[in-house]
Amino acid sequence: SIYIAIRYQWRMAAAGILALVHDLIVAGGIYSIVGFEVTPSTV
Repeated sequence: SIYIAIRYQWRMAAAGILALVHDLIVAGGIYSIVGFEVTPSTV
């Protein structure tokens, strides 16, 4: 994220980090709804 902030604009870096956090929340929500267990092999 620091590289993105230096290479591009800071807003682009913030948007990239926000998109990554959003993807993690969505994936975690799907895992909890379906009932899958997060193990090292699924990561």
